[in-house]
Amino acid sequence: MEAIRTKFIDYDARREPKTDFWCICCQKDIKPGAAHRLVKIVDFPDAIHPDDYDRAISQHGTDVVTHPIGMDCARKLGLEWTVAP
Repeated sequence: MEAIRTKFIDYDARREPKTDFWCICCQKDIKPGAAHRLVKIVDFPDAIHPDDYDRAISQHGTDVVTHPIGMDCARKLGLEWTVAP
């Protein structure tokens, strides 16, 4: 079985989001219509590489979730680890 590529998300949990649509890294609210990306997460706080998503679903089932990530944080993580909404 081929390994699933994961990358640690260095998140900042000090901020309390005010809405239900916020960045997984910095927890800042993402305004409606603002540019953002989506990241697949397993065993929080590990991001899954998008090419490994199907394999992660077969191994982890419903433990894989998709969460928004702001553009600045997506660039820091690496855009290749995110997908367009």
